Order: sequence, then C-alpha cells, then structure tokens
Amino acid sequence: MKKFVNFCRVLHVIASLLGVVVMCLMAVTGVMMMHPKTFDVDAIVTRSATAQIPAEVARGGDKDAIARAVQKALPKAGALESIEKSQEEGKEVFFQVVLSCPQRRFDGTVDAAGTVTGSIDENSLSGTLSNLHKSPFPKAGRWKILMDVGAGSLVLACLTGIVLWLGSKARRIIGLVAFIAGLVAFVGGYFWFVP
Repeated sequence: MKKFVNFCRVLHVIASLLGVVVMCLMAVTGVMMMHPKTFDVDAIVTRSATAQIPAEVARGGDKDAIARAVQKALPKAGALESIEKSQEEGKEVFFQVVLSCPQRRFDGTVDAAGTVTGSIDENSLSGTLSNLHKSPFPKAGRWKILMDVGAGSLVLACLTGIVLWLGSKARRIIGLVAFIAGLVAFVGGYFWFVP
C-alpha cells in the first residue's frame, strides 16, 4: 500500500504540473467569457485587406488551389474556414473566401482577375484568449488534443489527490469538510442562481 501511495504522490505532482497551464488558461478565459463587457472580449478592429493571386488560378475554378493562393497572399489571415463559388446571372464569377484563426478572421472575395478584396477582423487579446477557450477556428484539432491532454492531467491529479487524501489520517477530516463544502457550494449555487 505504501508503494502505491508513493506512486500516486509522484503521479499527482507530474499530472498537476502538466495540467496547471491548461487549468489557469481555462479559468482565466472562463471568467473573461462570463464578463465579456468588463474584459472587452468582443472588441474587434476591422481593416480592409487586398491581395493578388495568379489570374489563371482564379479562372481555373479549383477551390483548393484558390484557397491555398489566398492563404499564401494573406499569410496571417488564418486557415481556410470556407470557400464558395458565387455567380449572379449576367455577372462575373467570383469566390467568397473566409479564413480564420484565434486572433483574426478574413472575409472577402476573389474575382476572375485574381484580385482578393475583403476585410480582416482583429480580436483583442481577451478575444483571442476567449477563442482559444472555445476553439471555434479551423484546424483547431491539434489545439483541442492539447487541451484534452491538459484536462486529462487535471482529472488524474484529482484522482491521485483523493488517494493521497484518503491515505493521510491527519488531513482526512479537513479534506472531507473541504470536499463537502465545495460540493454544497456547487450544487446549492446551481439551484440558487440557475433558473
């Protein structure tokens, strides 16, 4: 039993250190999202953006090639969110392109001559951190995996903490009181504050 408790102690420290950054990021951004006006989460600065891609790429009509060319022309605009071909009767063909990342979002068009025009919405720092919390951007898969590893580390830290708590006779009562107080605060807060 002593070896198991020692193993849990080492695992607890490692898991806590792995998850501490994720826990801090999620806690801070969670507070920001609960108080968006206080932290100016929704503040956006919009600026116009123009670029040029090869006309033959634009006229070729291959959405993937056009998207790659726009990303190359606007490297900081983000990853491809969507690209749609638009055509109104009697007007020239153009493509509507949306690129985004946690910091910014580009929404614009590409015409047959390869001219890219649109606008870029820049998020504030608190808006960027909020986007990291929600992960509403394309190619967020790797970021979500990192967050899942952090969350898994926190769960492991909690479970090994319970084992360490139960293994310590001196702190068992204090831990039990703290656990019950936390549980009552959470459940009571839910029923009190949530309609």
